Amino acid sequence: PVGVGAPVGVGDSTGGTSAEHGGLVVESLPEDAGAAQAPEGAPEGGHRDMFENKFVTIHPYWTVLDEAAAEPLKAEFMQKTLEEPGCLWFSWDQHDDKLFCNEAYIDAESAQAHIENVGPLIDQMLSGPAQLDSIELHGPAQELEKVGELAANLGASCWAIDSGVTFMQVENGPSPREAALCTIHPYFTILDGEAARPIMDEFVNRTAAEPGCVYYGWNLSGEALHCREGYVDADAVQAHLDNVGDCWNAMLSGPATLDRIDFHGPPNECDKLQEIAQRLGGRAFVKTSGFERFEIAP
Repeated sequence: PVGVGAPVGVGDSTGGTSAEHGGLVVESLPEDAGAAQAPEGAPEGGHRDMFENKFVTIHPYWTVLDEAAAEPLKAEFMQKTLEEPGCLWFSWDQHDDKLFCNEAYIDAESAQAHIENVGPLIDQMLSGPAQLDSIELHGPAQELEKVGELAANLGASCWAIDSGVTFMQVENGPSPREAALCTIHPYFTILDGEAARPIMDEFVNRTAAEPGCVYYGWNLSGEALHCREGYVDADAVQAHLDNVGDCWNAMLSGPATLDRIDFHGPPNECDKLQEIAQRLGGRAFVKTSGFERFEIAP
């Protein structure tokens, strides 16, 4: 079943209800909840404007079997997705023979429209050029409920937003640009939900004050925990890791285990991300093609 929780602010549950999920108390906010409020610890009078964290991401992980056959299909995926009005960004990120489609949509309807639009290409990709290792759908619980049948048909796991912020003030602008977003993809297993909760909140509070953050938040699927996070460049990625270093240590000292971590970015940020990934035992994925069309608050 799809998880619970549709947070807007940072640990703000006013007027909402709560439920147990993966050992954590997850807050579900009212349907009419608006823009996120400044988190505790943000500079008074100087924090950036934050917006409702409601976009949907699809996380397909592939293994490439025939690079030459996959390339024209990837290009066609890109062209067809570029014509979709609900897509925020789309890129092909690669590490050796591992391929990840880094993609986001304004809501569940747009995500479903995308799958329908590229369905024949998925079939062609699976006919020999690549195999699909896993696929995930991430977003607010109320959006994931709309695509429950789609998730079942795809064999996808659903990850509901628990908490977080976004600084995207325009989510699908009319003018696409070359993909430049740097993203981190850490996956955890929760061992002690009660101990993890305040640490998760502190992660969000600190990250919300970082000028290089595009979006940040925690998503849950049972006892599996994912941090969905994006930054303007590799320097902002490093600044974030420096900022939350003691939170990482606290989280991994008992409340959770880190299952894997990947870093994704454009070629011009590749060297820096590769160095970071090596230090943390992760992988660096390089964007081979892609576009984005969102604007962030100053």
